[in-house]
Order: sequence, then structure tokens, then C-alpha cells
Amino acid sequence: VREQTKQDRRINKTGQLEFNFAQTDIKKDGDKVDLQEVKNYWMNKLSYTQVQFGVEEFADMLEETRWYISDFQKAFNDLLSEGKVKNLSATRKRPVHAIHFKNNYGKGEFLIKVKK
Repeated sequence: VREQTKQDRRINKTGQLEFNFAQTDIKKDGDKVDLQEVKNYWMNKLSYTQVQFGVEEFADMLEETRWYISDFQKAFNDLLSEGKVKNLSATRKRPVHAIHFKNNYGKGEFLIKVKK
């Protein structure tokens, strides 16, 4: 009751609602994402024709899956190493950030699924 009263006072004082972290389903630090699941997600998102992935597309992906940016980058790097995808905008191999979503004024880079 005391905490609720304090929160009510803060809300009345600032006029700003507070975010209740206890009610979220955001991944905790100890939770591990199955990298294969992220790789499968990428393969479903990509096509054999180039697709541009920028800030907007990436934000949708984060919201849809609730995975971290690092999960997407690691999975895409693995797919690159396996020869299943390409970043057509990259001029060299990027060991950490395979995709620069903010490039081209937020429009991102061109990615493609490789035919086998």
C-alpha cells in the first residue's frame, strides 16, 4: 500500500504514468534464445530477391519476437558463415554487426537469401 501511495504521488506530481516492469514479458538476463529459432526467423523473412532491412523493419522484428538486437546479429552472422544469406550492402565481413540497420538514413541495407 505504501509503494502504491508513493507511486500515486509521483504520477500526480509529474503527470507521467510509470511503467510497471512486473507485468512485462521481456526476456530476463538468464533466459537464452534458441539461436536456431532466430536463424529460422531470418530465413522466413528473407527472399531470393534483395530486401532492404532498415530501422522500421528491424523495430517490427524486435517487437514481434522480443529478442535482442544481438540475437539477430549473431544469427545473421551464423547464416553468413553457412553461406545461406548475403548482405549485398556490406563491402567486407563484419564480425559483430553484420547488418547496419541505420545506414542510408535509416533505410538499412540490402539482404538476400542465397540459392543452394
